[in-house]
Amino acid sequence: MADELKGELNKTSDEAKKKVGEQFEKAKEKAQKVREKARVYIRENPEKSAFIAAGVGMAIGLTLAGMAVTGAVMTKKCNRW
Repeated sequence: MADELKGELNKTSDEAKKKVGEQFEKAKEKAQKVREKARVYIRENPEKSAFIAAGVGMAIGLTLAGMAVTGAVMTKKCNRW
């Protein structure tokens, strides 16, 4: 009985590993296609790509700056308690 259960568990584990591996490969292929499309777009639209990158960088910078200010205010409030 224990051997049967162990065999079933091994079989289920092997099937799960196989499915995860298949899904990983699909995701990897999709990521490669997206990366290639991005490369083509950047080559065809360098100016637009630069402005988009600058905008994204600015948005991230402003978000991080806002988080830093909010964190400083929260720290002051915590010190009062």
